[in-house]
Amino acid sequence: MLSTVKKQAMRYARSIGVPGTVTAHAIFQDGSERERQAYYQSSITKNLAGYRERVRLMEELNAQAADTGLDGLRLPEISKDAGYMLVRPEHFPLLDEAIAEARAAFNAYTPGTSKRERDSLEGVPREDRSDRSAINRLAMHPEVLRIVSNYMGALPLLYRINLLYSPNTEVIEQSSQFYHLDPEDVIMSKIFIFVEDVDADNGPTTLLPADRSTAVRRAITYRKGRVPDDVIARIGGAGNLVEATGPAGTMAFLDTCRCFHMGSRKASKPRYAIMVQYQSPYAASFPMEGPLGPLPVGIRAVPSQPTLREQYLFGIKRSRRVLANPRVSLGMARRRSMHREAAARARFPERRDRYESWRVAPGRLRSRSPGQSSRWGKKVRRTSEAPIRLGSIVCVYQDGSPVRKWACKSMSAP
Repeated sequence: MLSTVKKQAMRYARSIGVPGTVTAHAIFQDGSERERQAYYQSSITKNLAGYRERVRLMEELNAQAADTGLDGLRLPEISKDAGYMLVRPEHFPLLDEAIAEARAAFNAYTPGTSKRERDSLEGVPREDRSDRSAINRLAMHPEVLRIVSNYMGALPLLYRINLLYSPNTEVIEQSSQFYHLDPEDVIMSKIFIFVEDVDADNGPTTLLPADRSTAVRRAITYRKGRVPDDVIARIGGAGNLVEATGPAGTMAFLDTCRCFHMGSRKASKPRYAIMVQYQSPYAASFPMEGPLGPLPVGIRAVPSQPTLREQYLFGIKRSRRVLANPRVSLGMARRRSMHREAAARARFPERRDRYESWRVAPGRLRSRSPGQSSRWGKKVRRTSEAPIRLGSIVCVYQDGSPVRKWACKSMSAP
């Protein structure tokens, strides 16, 4: 009850513009459609030079496609009203190469190895995450970028690439098996590439087109969470639901933040897919100003000598400025913290089993007395009385007693 009242109070404070309440974290976690759009537009305004450059790069891709074509491939456009598109490109060797690479990874995977609690999907490890990978090259293909850019209105970020295995053996409450919208952005595109044929027996992704999803979203004042099937069918129309099925090699472009969707429900056969996620750098999943930082796609995916398009694609450039050496600069803080943690482990080998590190929120100083509980470290009960700069790595016993006065200045835990 108290958390509900607090949430409503915070929503009201944001609506009247109380300073400090309109933050990226608050919008990302609990923002309304209107608040997310307002944050998106404000972020574009604060990064206008970078936004205009992204639009110019999109127009450059369209000009190249009109003049000479992009590797002889031409894909249809994604409808803004529908928010999705299913297509099986013909004569696309890179797509076949990416599927072969994904099949090798799935064949080497033992089901259940990467299973997480309350998740119906399993992420399958990839041996090669570099820019030489066929899957990564497919995600960076100019024609794929062109149609995604045209849909989103500017060159996007290549945010994430995953291999997804859906066992489809059980019902998991509050999982992606129930209708929902993804909170990352106000407009985005995920490509689900079918590694094997997908039909109704594979627990396919089922979606409601964007225009009908908007009607549902506004009718129920949706912010986040799962929506019952009967609500989707009653307001959105059961006849409007689309099952994403097709032969191996089908590319399902889906805006998961505008289209209600679900998938991986209990079925007779598993499903295998490559997922490529593109999103804008202006959503509440990023700070409104400043560098974007390393993306989940990984630093190894960035070419050693990135072009201007690739600098924007991987978030190295956000405005006119660019990091001098993107590979070194983006990964420096993380590597330094990993080296320092390794040094601390080596210095206390007898305590290795009891050692742990945790990340605390950046921005302030906080001191805690012995015996005071910690909201950041689940197993940490007390630390030294010395002030701790939040965002640092702190070495402690799991029983709470301090190991040493040591902290890493990096803002990222390894």
